[in-house]
Amino acid sequence: MDYPTLPDHDEALLTTGRVAVILAVGPETVRRLIRRGSLPAVNLHGPAGYRIRAGDVRAYLTAGRRLGRAFSHD
Repeated sequence: MDYPTLPDHDEALLTTGRVAVILAVGPETVRRLIRRGSLPAVNLHGPAGYRIRAGDVRAYLTAGRRLGRAFSHD
């Protein structure tokens, strides 16, 4: 499966806003996925926020993860 909005280089760092567009969700949903450990990210602290590797977004999509699973109360 091809994800044209993702950079080809897996090490490229993406903002939560860009990842939100790729996943078709809001930026706060991306931050929830990060806080719950569903999506790895680097916390730059302050206004810079998080950065997510393109490869991690690709892996998240390829695994077929569903957003509902991220919000389950296991």
